[in-house]
Amino acid sequence: VGATVLAYLVYIGCALVLAALLQPDQEDITRDLGYGESALGSVAAGVLIVGVAPLSEEVFFRGLLFRGLRRGVPFALAAAISAGIWGLFHYTGPDAWGVVLQLAVFGVVLAWLYERTGSLWPPIVLHVFNNALAFAILTA
Repeated sequence: VGATVLAYLVYIGCALVLAALLQPDQEDITRDLGYGESALGSVAAGVLIVGVAPLSEEVFFRGLLFRGLRRGVPFALAAAISAGIWGLFHYTGPDAWGVVLQLAVFGVVLAWLYERTGSLWPPIVLHVFNNALAFAILTA
């Protein structure tokens, strides 16, 4: 739990600095996924954003990509590559580079958490928490 809290505090600190410097513009995908169109659409958007995305992204980007890279290269390089690709996965257009960088930083933090704990569960839980917080803010 301590490593997870530390990881999130580091990410939030970095995100605040990057937001102040770059003013990233992230596309609000909640509406694209059906939030607000119907009760079912809102629930489906929430499940996809808060549950499915964190689980599938952590399994792929940290569990497969990072772990595979980590077998042959140092932590910093494996984390940077997997996090950079994960950041690019969230690219939505020319105004999104600040978001890509911000999420790449989060990806490095999640890779560190995985490396530190030896389990995918802490990064999954942290990713779920982060997406739930963002979802709550965007839909409030």
